[in-house]
Amino acid sequence: MGATPTGWTALPGYGVGTVGLATDQARSGVKALKSESNDDGQPRVQKNISSLGAVGGTHWGRIFFKVQIPAPKPNTYYHVTFVALREAGNESRVVDTVQDPSGKLQYIYNLPDDSCCNGSAYDYKFDDKWHCVEWHVDVTNNSYQFFLDSVEIPSIGFTNKPAARLKTFTSIAVGNIFYQVPNISLVTWFDDLAINDTKIGCN
Repeated sequence: MGATPTGWTALPGYGVGTVGLATDQARSGVKALKSESNDDGQPRVQKNISSLGAVGGTHWGRIFFKVQIPAPKPNTYYHVTFVALREAGNESRVVDTVQDPSGKLQYIYNLPDDSCCNGSAYDYKFDDKWHCVEWHVDVTNNSYQFFLDSVEIPSIGFTNKPAARLKTFTSIAVGNIFYQVPNISLVTWFDDLAINDTKIGCN
């Protein structure tokens, strides 16, 4: 596993794992962030976004991810966070998943205490393809939208929901972190992260 990306820092978890640049997969260019672990609570990487000012709480985000197959299939529900927006140690999980025991997948918006919010149906699955996910957060009206491969999944979104605890975030965290021990390692690559005040798209 390679180095932490320039401008990013390590974000320790309560478990072990590896996260860093790798050349074995890339969506564009020659490197992608690779996250690998078979232990829950593994480390991620984070980047300070305080310089974005208000954009930290009202923005469009986009990232591509790819999961190595076979993906873990535990005998329980398997919750994996890919991208979280953070402020003062708290986080809003804007690219978040739950896999059921059969291997079907839902996408969710989630908080660490599971007090909020919404999810899709279990209509998806991990595969060996690059997927584009986009999110839109707006702290001014407590709203969130989620898109997979340019298609919005409305059941995840919400408006006027203070329980979502949206705020002007100061950092973004990227990398696998999961909360149940899997049967095999989960390996995921991430590439082409972008944040903007207008929709970025998947092209």
